[in-house]
Amino acid sequence: MNPDSSRQYRLAAFDLDGTLLGPKASLSAVNLAAVERLRQSGTEIVLASGRHHANMQEIAKAVPGVRWLVSSQGGEVSDLERRQCLHTVFLKPTLAHQATMLGLRFGFSAIVYTANDVRASADNEGVRIYARLAGSMPTCCAPEELLVGPIFKIIWVGNNPAQFDALATHLEVAALAATKVRTHQYFFEIMPPDVSKGSALAVLAKHLGIDARDAVAFGDGENDIPMFDWAGTSVAMPHGWPTARDHATFVAPPGPPETALARAIERLLANHS
Repeated sequence: MNPDSSRQYRLAAFDLDGTLLGPKASLSAVNLAAVERLRQSGTEIVLASGRHHANMQEIAKAVPGVRWLVSSQGGEVSDLERRQCLHTVFLKPTLAHQATMLGLRFGFSAIVYTANDVRASADNEGVRIYARLAGSMPTCCAPEELLVGPIFKIIWVGNNPAQFDALATHLEVAALAATKVRTHQYFFEIMPPDVSKGSALAVLAKHLGIDARDAVAFGDGENDIPMFDWAGTSVAMPHGWPTARDHATFVAPPGPPETALARAIERLLANHS
């Protein structure tokens, strides 16, 4: 499909890893300039990520005009400085415990996103893979400290992709009353029911008085599909997951992954010139 040449985009939501950020979690000048071009056209720029708010802040500060963050896979919607929080949804303690214990029994380590920090059940190769991608190491905690406080989500991490291939259809995983999504070859995430980037963007758009038809979403993974389904226009990166590409309005032109977003925006705006 092609972008709608008659559409004026009032809000643009950007996934971080694999979309705004390149393969080495770096923000290219080309992508940054393209986002600025979109902002200059009058579009509200929003970052929407599975990352914790604290982890997103430094990235967001490098992108001019960002006022709002959707963090923790949609568990929180707040302003950049976290002074105004529009939306928070936490796992019920019993569900957080159940999900964590199940993952540990399967042989995974657990990474826990609390309201204020990120914790890990161990320091091992799977957790270090996560740390390299996130740019910071979670705090390793004793079992009795791991699940203390409000929790946004649990991530099961490992270092063998084959461990994750059948998780979505596993009977015990399917029985968890939660939103579940594979976000990386080594990560499987558990969030509260009905929490997603799409549900969080709906809250923010209502606050801003913006209709979903006037929004565009950019992403590359299965966790971006809910915001693709919510937004009037959606754009998948050419290197993205096949399911994400299938759900998008269109796929960005092929080329280097670190500049795929710039090509997507160029195509989007070309239809308005």
